[in-house]
Amino acid sequence: MLNIPRLFLIFSTPFLLASLINFLTAERTAEAASTTWVFIAYGLAYSFALFFADFSLSLFIQHLFNLVNTYWIRVEEALMSAIFKKTMRLSPEAKQEFTTGEIVNLMSVDARRVAVLFIWIHFPLYIACVVFCTFFFAVFSNF
Repeated sequence: MLNIPRLFLIFSTPFLLASLINFLTAERTAEAASTTWVFIAYGLAYSFALFFADFSLSLFIQHLFNLVNTYWIRVEEALMSAIFKKTMRLSPEAKQEFTTGEIVNLMSVDARRVAVLFIWIHFPLYIACVVFCTFFFAVFSNF
C-alpha cells in the first residue's frame, strides 16, 4: 500500500526539478519584473515542493523498510521454530539420518533464504513499470 505514494514521489521529483529549472531560466517581462514578490513566492513554492517530495520519499522508504524487516524477522523465527519442533519429534532412527550440522543448516540458512523472499516479494513490479512508462513518455514527449 505504501508503494504507490512512494512511486509517485520518486517520479514526481524530476518533474518538480524540471519546473524549477524552467521557472529560473524563463525570461521575465517588465510587468513580471515589477512584482518580485510573486517571483520569489513561485520560486519558494517550487523549492519547498521539491524538498517536501524528497523528505516524504525518505520517510516512506524508511517506514516500508521497517515493515518489511519486521515481517522478515517474524517469518524467519516461525520457520526456525517449526523446523526445531519437527527435529524434536524425529525418531532415533530418523535422527541418525541427519547430522547435527544439517539440522542447524536447515534451521538457520534455509529459513533465512525463505524469509529473504519477503524482501523481494513485497514490491509490485507491475505498478512500477506502468508508472515508469507513463512518466517516461510524459517527460520525453516534451523534447
